Amino acid sequence: MSFKLADVPSIYSKDPKLNNEDVAKLAEWTKTQPHLPELEELQLILFLHSCYYDLEHAKITIENYFTARTSSDLFQNVTKELVTRTLNSFFIAFLPRKTADGDAVMLMKILDSRAEVYNCLDHTKVVVALITLYFHQYGPADGLIVVYDMKGTSMGHFLKISLSVLKQFTHFVQEAAPTRIKHIHHINALPITGRLMALVKPFLKKELYEKVKFHADSIETFYEFVPKECLPEDYGGVLPSIKDLREKNVENVLNSWEFFKWHDKQKVDDRKRVKKERGFFGRMFHSSLYLGECERQKHIKLIALLTRRYVYSVTTSGKKMLPNSPTISQIYTENPTLKKQDVDTIFTWLQTQPHLPHLTEFQIILFLHSCYHETEATKTTIENYFILRTSSSLFQSGNEEQIRRVFSSFFIGILPKQTPEGFVVLLVKILDSSPDKFVCDEVIKMLIMVVCLNCHQNGLSNGLVILYDSEGTGFGHLFKMSLTAVRQVLQFLQEAAPTRLRNIHYINAVPVLKPLIALAKPFMKREIAESMIIHTRYKESLYGYIPKECLPEEYGGELGPMMELHDKNVENVVEQHDFFEWHDGQRVDETKRAVKERGFFGNLHFFGK
Repeated sequence: MSFKLADVPSIYSKDPKLNNEDVAKLAEWTKTQPHLPELEELQLILFLHSCYYDLEHAKITIENYFTARTSSDLFQNVTKELVTRTLNSFFIAFLPRKTADGDAVMLMKILDSRAEVYNCLDHTKVVVALITLYFHQYGPADGLIVVYDMKGTSMGHFLKISLSVLKQFTHFVQEAAPTRIKHIHHINALPITGRLMALVKPFLKKELYEKVKFHADSIETFYEFVPKECLPEDYGGVLPSIKDLREKNVENVLNSWEFFKWHDKQKVDDRKRVKKERGFFGRMFHSSLYLGECERQKHIKLIALLTRRYVYSVTTSGKKMLPNSPTISQIYTENPTLKKQDVDTIFTWLQTQPHLPHLTEFQIILFLHSCYHETEATKTTIENYFILRTSSSLFQSGNEEQIRRVFSSFFIGILPKQTPEGFVVLLVKILDSSPDKFVCDEVIKMLIMVVCLNCHQNGLSNGLVILYDSEGTGFGHLFKMSLTAVRQVLQFLQEAAPTRLRNIHYINAVPVLKPLIALAKPFMKREIAESMIIHTRYKESLYGYIPKECLPEEYGGELGPMMELHDKNVENVVEQHDFFEWHDGQRVDETKRAVKERGFFGNLHFFGK
C-alpha cells in the first residue's frame, strides 16, 4: 500500500477488551463469504470494536457496510473535484483532539450560506468519505460525537434535502459504519431545526434520536459534552481556528486519494454469494425440545385454533393436542430444502439470547424459510421481528372494536387462493373514501395483524404479493399519512416478517398515487422499489401476475364477491383474540440481553420508533 493505516499493534496494546482470537475468528468467517472483499486486520478490529466485541453483530455490520459501499449512491463517483468544491462551502472535519472519554469529534459548519451551492448528495458523500478515512487513519474511538453548527442554515437548504439520501446516510451510520454514535449536537439552533428533525426522525432509531441535543440559547451547555480543549478558538476553545483546521483537513483528504482508490475496490460481488439472503442492510408448531411443559400447556388452545392444516387430534377428555413429531415431519417432507440441522442451529443460538422470547419450532421454520434457509440471515430477522414487536405500538394488536372500525372502511385481507407460483396475495382497498375515517396508524396496525396471523395460520408460502386498489384514495388520505408508520411497516415487511415480499401491484391508479409512492419509496430497498408495478389497464396486465382464479369477482376473478371474502376475513381476525394475546406476549426483554449491542444501529434492527 502507498498509504498508511492505523497501527494495529498499538491498538491491541491500548484496548484490553480487544481479543486477537476474536479478530482471527472474524477473519476466518470472511473467508467463508466469497462475495465479500478481502479485509485488513485493522478493518476487522474496527467492526469488532464498533459492535462492542460481539462477533455475530460484527458479521452483520460488515455485510451491511460493504453492501452499502457497493450499491448506495453515497459511495459512487466521489472525485477530487467534488470533495474540493464541497469543502470550499462547508467545514466538515474531525477535530484533532478527542474528549476525555476517548470520543472523536466531527464538526460541520456552513462556510458559504448560499443555498444554491448546497448539494445534499455531494455534501453527504464527503461526510461519509471523511468518516471512513478518519477511522482507517487513527483506528477506533470510544465513540463519535457529531456537532453541527446551524448558523447560516436556511429554508433554501431545507428544501434541497433529499429523503433518499437521508435514508441511506442514517442507515449507514446506524447499521454499517464501524463506529459508535454517542451524541449529535446542534449548536446555534434555528427555528428551522424543528422541521429538519421532523424530516430526519422517521429514519432514526429511538435510542439515537434521544441522543440528539440542541443548544440554542447558550453554548455553555454544549461544553458539558465537548469541553473547550477539544474545540476551535471560534467556539471559545483552545484549538486552532476553523480556517487553519480546514486547510489541514483538505490537504489530508487530497493527499489520501490512494486510500480512497483502494477502498473503492472493496465491493461485494453478489455472483459469488454462497446462499441467497433476505437482503441488506411464527409459527406455532413446536415439539418438547423447544418449549417446556408449562409453555406447552399454556398454548394448547392457541395451537388448536391456529394450525388448521396440521393439528387434527383430540384426546378423549376433549383437550386439543399439540402436533406430534410425525406432523412436524410432514412439514420437513413437504419442504425438502428445510433441514432439521438448521432448525437446531437456530434453537441453539436462541439459548444464548436470553432477551428473546421462547419460539416454537414452527416459528423457527417460518423464519428459516423466509430467509431461504440461511441461518445468519434468520438470526437477524428474528431479532428484528421481536424488537419491532416490542418497541413499536403498531405491533400491539388492536381490540375487537378497533378491528371492526378499521375494517368498516378498508378491505385488508389475504385472498384464499395462492398464485401458481405459491405466492400469497394480500389485497388492500378503501371501502369508505372519506379521509375522516382514515387513521394511518390503525390501518397499518391491521395490515400487520393480518400478515402475522396469516404466517402463523396458513403455513409456508413462496412469497407475499401486495395488491393495492387505489380507487377512492385522495389527497386527504395523503395528508394524514405518518412517515414513521410507513417506515416501520416497510421495515417489517422487508427485514422482519417471516415471509418473502415479492411484488407490490397498484391498480385503478388515481392522481394521488404518484406522491403516495414517492412518500414510501425512500424506505424501500432497491429490489422492492423496482418490483412495484402500476397497472393502468389492469385487466390486461394484472392477470399475468395474479390469475383470475386468485381474484374476487369484482376484478374479473373467480373467488366470489369481495365483501363475502371481507366478512370472513374480519371474523377470522376477531376470532383469533387468543392468538394475538399470546403473540403480544412474545417480547424482547432488554434487561436480559447478554451483550451490549450497537443499537437499531447494530443489528439491522430497524430503525427506532
